[in-house]
Amino acid sequence: MLWVAFLLVLKYLLTKLHRQSLRFFMFARKHKLISIFSMTDRLHILMVEDDEDDVDLLQEALKEYGVLFTINLLVKGDQVLPYLEECETLPDVIILDLNLPRMHGTEILQLIKKSPAFQHIPVVILTTSSAVEEKNFCQRAGAHGFLTKPVSLQGFEAVTRTIVQAAMEPKKK
Repeated sequence: MLWVAFLLVLKYLLTKLHRQSLRFFMFARKHKLISIFSMTDRLHILMVEDDEDDVDLLQEALKEYGVLFTINLLVKGDQVLPYLEECETLPDVIILDLNLPRMHGTEILQLIKKSPAFQHIPVVILTTSSAVEEKNFCQRAGAHGFLTKPVSLQGFEAVTRTIVQAAMEPKKK
């Protein structure tokens, strides 16, 4: 009798696990993230952000969706170009806040996109601003995406999707 109960519980748990896996697979397929799960290399992210909570939320969202990643974090705007010039491996994507100490994000975006060495790197703007003028400016300057910061882990789903898609697009060097 004990074995029967054990097998019923095991069957229930395996069914539940299968459903979760299936939901995850369907989400990944729907949002075109499927190929990221077969990647053997880590996604190299340069995040330029001065709010520690936003960094933590992004990391949790990336982990939640099974993305292998490495984040290099800069907290001041004037650190970005020196970092890019000195790093051994360029990032696959740059996540850029606009309101930064020492240099505004729009200025950083323009410098990156004007540089032949760095202009191929996708830049996703992640900011508290929802101003249409700023969004239009960033898009004209070459930003791959412009996202207003969500306040919850669930809200970072779109952010994660945009980051992964930006990093996976073929780059023109």
